[in-house]
Amino acid sequence: MNRLRLSSWSIGTRLLLGFVLLALLVLALSGAVSFLSASQVNLQSLSAYVREAGDRRAQLITTALDATLAYVETVSTNPENQRAFYNAILFRNTAAAETRLGAALAGSEETLLTGWLMNRTGQIISQSVPEAAELPLQNPDWSRTAIFQSARELAADTRPTALVVFDNDRNSTELALVHRLVDQNARLIGYLVFTLNPDTLIYTSLVDTARLGLYSFMILPDGATTLAPAEFRGQVSLESAGVNRALNDENAVVSEYNTGSADARRAVIGYHTHITFLGRSLLLLTELNLSSVNEALLNTVRLTGFPVVVGSITIGIVLALLLSYGIVVPLNQMTATMRAMLRGRLDEPLPAASRGDEIGRLAQTLVEVRQQVHTDQSLMQRRLRDRDRDIRLAQDISRALTDERDLNVLMNRVVNLIVESFPIIYHAQIFLVDSEGYAVLRASTGAAGKALLARGHRLQSGSVSIIGQVIEQGQVISARDTTASDVHRQNEFLPDTRAELAVPLLVGPRVIGALDVQSRQPDVFASDLVAVLQMLAGQITIAIENVRLYEESQRRLALIAGEQRQMTRQDWQSYWQSRREAALSRSSGNPTPTDFSALRATALQTGRAAVGTPTPHGTIPLVVPLQLRGETLGLVEHEIPARDFRQDRLLLAEELASRLAVSLDNARLFQESHKAAERERMVNQISARLTGQTDFQDIIQTALKEVGQALRTPQVALRLHLLATPAPATGTALPPATAPGAGSQPQPDRAATVPPAEDFLPDRP
Repeated sequence: MNRLRLSSWSIGTRLLLGFVLLALLVLALSGAVSFLSASQVNLQSLSAYVREAGDRRAQLITTALDATLAYVETVSTNPENQRAFYNAILFRNTAAAETRLGAALAGSEETLLTGWLMNRTGQIISQSVPEAAELPLQNPDWSRTAIFQSARELAADTRPTALVVFDNDRNSTELALVHRLVDQNARLIGYLVFTLNPDTLIYTSLVDTARLGLYSFMILPDGATTLAPAEFRGQVSLESAGVNRALNDENAVVSEYNTGSADARRAVIGYHTHITFLGRSLLLLTELNLSSVNEALLNTVRLTGFPVVVGSITIGIVLALLLSYGIVVPLNQMTATMRAMLRGRLDEPLPAASRGDEIGRLAQTLVEVRQQVHTDQSLMQRRLRDRDRDIRLAQDISRALTDERDLNVLMNRVVNLIVESFPIIYHAQIFLVDSEGYAVLRASTGAAGKALLARGHRLQSGSVSIIGQVIEQGQVISARDTTASDVHRQNEFLPDTRAELAVPLLVGPRVIGALDVQSRQPDVFASDLVAVLQMLAGQITIAIENVRLYEESQRRLALIAGEQRQMTRQDWQSYWQSRREAALSRSSGNPTPTDFSALRATALQTGRAAVGTPTPHGTIPLVVPLQLRGETLGLVEHEIPARDFRQDRLLLAEELASRLAVSLDNARLFQESHKAAERERMVNQISARLTGQTDFQDIIQTALKEVGQALRTPQVALRLHLLATPAPATGTALPPATAPGAGSQPQPDRAATVPPAEDFLPDRP
């Protein structure tokens, strides 16, 4: 089935078949035309043909003119166009008008040749022509032209548009449409003029598609000017009966008459019709040369027969083979070239590119595409290399900043690494926002940077500067050329700056500063470099935040450590006070006369082990502090034989001292927890005994007894007093209550009322 599909055939086979069929078709059409021509040689048939052709051409021309008129009126009534034309005429703002005229010509499908905007005095305000075209009239003063005269007639006419016939600077006749322009108050302000293109409006409708010698031409309203395609102008003659009949407004009839010059008379069949357009009458004459018809009939008869058939087929075959060779071979070459491109080979030769025909131009286009691909590939590779280099530089800078903990050192290192890593950047600096909203310079490069840091350079957020705008907006801002930038602020220490770029340092939505880089060359900050600098700014922000968090954590750790040392010191002070002791000292081994006072002072001051010099009796004194949460609890004094003293013995002594401090603290905590448990037990026991009592006196006696036993005190006293009561009406106060002794109940004054038991409160704990 694939063999029957035409698309699966080769181009050579299809060309061969196509030319053979074409030859047969031509022969068939020739026979048919000969037959039809022979049957239509009478005058009546030819007259009908001429009439039909004339009416059809008149209709086509009328339609084209009406469409052009509608387009011109649409352009003229467009509000934006009217505004542009109004500004051009009244305020000489011609740029928008020329743009509108150019757009109108571009959208007219080549039916309009030129466009002019003229004021009401005949002065040209704006004009436009298509590309590679020349203005037919170079004089800006049209006050004496036929166009202006016709335009002035529009002022008294109800029609807004008129058709004008005029002669241009090259002494050729042209047609133009003049449209009246008015303001909002319907007052005349100027005219819009478009010249018509007869090639697309008229001549395309006059083409003789049948090739029978039929031609048409138009007679303009002056009766002496004709419009005809170039190939028909030699046959146009105004000295004929048909022309006279048409100019005299006689009825449109088909007639046979002679036309042409005196020495070249020819018989024609003519037909005229009127085309009314904008009140102007255009005459269209259509003529058929009878000699051409007769010659066509003779040629048709002459070409018929067997020799014609054989010759046509032979020619078709030869042409098919030649075309097949001329098309298939270069196509195969181009196919091989494209396959080589797919394999990465961009130097495959293409002989077809040297041809001068369409295939050669196609091959040359393929060569240009291949060259463009090679250029784009090289450019892309270079950009990728640059991007990879920039990213690697940014990564190197980020790695260099990872372990830095000092903020000033970090920022100075950043700006210096940026200048060293990016050749186009000669100055870099970092600003941080202070509490007052100023961007304060914290790091800068070179002598200029030192001078700026020395004077405390800072910029207000939102000020007319790149840094001020970046801090306010939180976006990347650049000055491609500082000489023409509105936001760049010239710095006397950096006079060579031609381009500046600032990237905000963002922590979430908050701007904490900005990275500023400057170059001596204008317009050097490409999008790839901007992206790298943004990534680097993010790393700088993270590093700054890490340093800030590290410093904050160190401060908090130091505060916690201080609090722990203070708590440890207080706990041990309380412990020594509870033991009624100021210190605890124990020794083991053989005492020696070695003086440890200097080593003790050193160990207490440094918080580290202090090693003395060898003694006369062959030992080395060593004092190791007992450290617990940064607080020194005591000292451990050692004397180690000099022959056994090594670094590992010192480490062992420090480790044992550390374990000893922990063990002592654990013992203290155990004792304190044991005391707390004993106190809780005693309190619970006393509370249980008190709970079983209901009498007030029994409760007091039991409480005093239990407290005395628990505290091991020989005497316990309890004093209760009577709360104050309201003074009597006489204004005298009640006497205070008394507490005579342990276990006694306060006796109220005779004149006072004894309050209930719950109103008695102890005077002291």
